Amino acid sequence: MEGFPFSTEVQVRLAETDAQGIAHHASFLVWFEVARVAYLEAYAGGYSSIRERGLEALTTEVLVRYHRAVYFDD
Repeated sequence: MEGFPFSTEVQVRLAETDAQGIAHHASFLVWFEVARVAYLEAYAGGYSSIRERGLEALTTEVLVRYHRAVYFDD
């Protein structure tokens, strides 16, 4: 993502797709969580580390705008 220094790779698994091999829209939320935990690991010492300091990293709202489909093994 341009202008944002963090990214992580996620590969579309067969279980996340429909019969045509297109990823189900709800799978994106799981991938967002994968990226959020990886970000916290890279920049805050991990989720456990921030919790030990008495902090929480809560997701309170999600807005997704889908631009194109992703397919199995993308």
